[in-house]
Amino acid sequence: MKKLILSFCLCSFISNAQLPNFNFEFGNLTNWTSSHAQRAFSSYSLTAINSCTAAVTPTFACGNSIVDSVNYKFYTGVSIIPPNNAGLYVLRQNSGQSNDYATIAEYSFVVSATTTTLAVRRLIFLNVTNESNGSDAYSEISIKDMSGNIIAGTQEIYSYNTYSASALTTTLSNIKYLPWTWYNAFLTPYMGQTVTLQLISSSCSASGHQQVSFFDGYFAAAATGLKSIEKNDQLTIFPNPASEIISITNAENKNMQISIYDLQGREVLKETNKNINISALEKGMYIIKAVSESKTYSQSFIKD
Repeated sequence: MKKLILSFCLCSFISNAQLPNFNFEFGNLTNWTSSHAQRAFSSYSLTAINSCTAAVTPTFACGNSIVDSVNYKFYTGVSIIPPNNAGLYVLRQNSGQSNDYATIAEYSFVVSATTTTLAVRRLIFLNVTNESNGSDAYSEISIKDMSGNIIAGTQEIYSYNTYSASALTTTLSNIKYLPWTWYNAFLTPYMGQTVTLQLISSSCSASGHQQVSFFDGYFAAAATGLKSIEKNDQLTIFPNPASEIISITNAENKNMQISIYDLQGREVLKETNKNINISALEKGMYIIKAVSESKTYSQSFIKD
C-alpha cells in the first residue's frame, strides 16, 4: 500500500464505507484546500494569507510550503508509521525562510450522524534551533464554525517554548517531537452546520527551520440510540488514553448505565460500575454511552 503523510482513515458506526472526499490513504484530497500564510513576529496568529491557494490534488506547493506524498517510513530516526499502519500524508513548512511562514490545509464538511466525533492522531516534529517565544515553529489543529471562528475547546497548539512544551521529547540535539497521541473533537452541538478542520505547520522566523506534522484520524458517528447527547465536558473519562481501568463520572454525580461501542457500533461492554476494566478490549478508539436518570452522555476514549 502506498504510504502518504497526513492520512485520515474514516470509519462509521452505520457502515464501514469511507466518507466522500476524505481519503488520504490513496491520495484523494478532493475538496481539501492548502494555502501559504505569514504571521506577525512573536505571535502565533496568522495575519497575512498569501495569494497562493490551491486544491490539494494530491500535491500542493507554494514557496517552501508543501503538502505532498512521500514514501519513507522514518523522520529524524523516528518511525512515522501510525499504529494502525494506515497510509499517511505530510503537512510541512520547509526551512530556508527568514520570516514566520505557515502551511495550511483545510477541509470543510457538514456535521451529520456520521461525523459527530472527530479523532485525530498526530505526530509532530519541531526544529528548535535559535527558537524564541512567539516566533518558534509550531503545529496547530483546530475546527472553525460557519463564521470562520475557532470553536471553543478545539484549538490545540504545540511549540517548543510556549504551548505544551513539556509534551515534546528530544530526538536529536535540535529536534523536539510529540509521539503519536490523540486529539478529539465532539461536534454533536453543530449538527447540520458546516465546519472546517484546519491543520497548520509554521516555521520559525529567527531561523526558518522546518516544521513537520503527520496526521492519522477518524470520523465516527454517534452510537446507535444516542439522542439529545450532552456536550462532552459533562462526562469525564480518566485516564484517556488508557490500557486497563477507566473511571467515568458525570456532572450530576449520579449512577449511570454505561455501554461501550466500537467503531462499527457494536456494544462490547456494559457496566453500572463507574470503574471499568477495559484490558480485554483491542487497541483503538471506542465510544461510551452513559445514561443517568435524566440525561444521556457520549464521549470517546482510546484503548492503548
